Amino acid sequence: MFNDREYDADGDKLSQLYEYDGGAAPTDPWLLDSDGDGIGDGDAYRYMLKGEGGLRRDSDNDGLSNFMEFMISSLDGFMDLDPARMSTFAPAFGGTQLVPDYFIRHGKLYLGEMFTDHDFIEDWYEDKQPVEIDSGSTRKPNVSRFRYDASGDVDGDGWSNWAEARAEISSPVVVLEEVVTNKTQIVTNIVETTEFALGGFRPVPELSISLSYNGDRASIEDQPVVVRAWTAGRSHILEEDAKWANGIFFSADAELKLGKPDNGSLREGKCLFEVFADINGDGLFQPSEPYGVVNDVNVGYRGVEPFAVELTDINPSIVRI
Repeated sequence: MFNDREYDADGDKLSQLYEYDGGAAPTDPWLLDSDGDGIGDGDAYRYMLKGEGGLRRDSDNDGLSNFMEFMISSLDGFMDLDPARMSTFAPAFGGTQLVPDYFIRHGKLYLGEMFTDHDFIEDWYEDKQPVEIDSGSTRKPNVSRFRYDASGDVDGDGWSNWAEARAEISSPVVVLEEVVTNKTQIVTNIVETTEFALGGFRPVPELSISLSYNGDRASIEDQPVVVRAWTAGRSHILEEDAKWANGIFFSADAELKLGKPDNGSLREGKCLFEVFADINGDGLFQPSEPYGVVNDVNVGYRGVEPFAVELTDINPSIVRI
């Protein structure tokens, strides 16, 4: 007698009965690939690829996602990996493997070297990000363990995806600025298990500036000081990226330690810094005010390269009068 309960009409390695009664995600017993994602229903179930985040899931915590284990097992000349075993061929299963599947060698390379994105952003961190992120008026693909995206800036805030990941994972060593609607706040106690998304934070590196002035020091002693920064290559005529202007005062051979800017934010890479004594207190440089500028200062998520500025009575285009 024909048993249609065990019959596999669509050839997807699942019986008719199993597909009809497939738990939370039943599949179509008459279609090889019910959801049209290019992965047959049987393989999708075996490698636990169904449901939210299925392609990113790493069920056995071996460093290879379930999807990567499916891909490896589908390739000629590669081994058939088990997504439920950290070490597919461990002694407990009759093999000799003593390392997670990530470190199985194929030729001269580990499987993990061949089937991960090599962007030095931890896969677990990329996995917890939303698939897309707001970027102005559009939605853009977020970071992914399947794509090299370290040098990109998916949220357009001037910090690379790698720097933001390093900053968030390193906190509370690194000070971060939480970007929320219409306001920002400083966050210093985030742990590795945080669920905050990429683009929700940007680093706030500390500045260390040595100031000197060989003119009439009495004329600027205890006067307010303004610091402004532009990304290298950006026109100095445009509004600065970041500005510090509150509570900074000149003293002989001063050492300035600055954190979050009063306006704007620093951007990663090389920056130009302008410093001047704001004698008239208007926050703008005037020809009568001592001035200094330093270019190509390295700005990173852990901090800003310390630099020295000598204030002079002559700047590149104006003589103090």
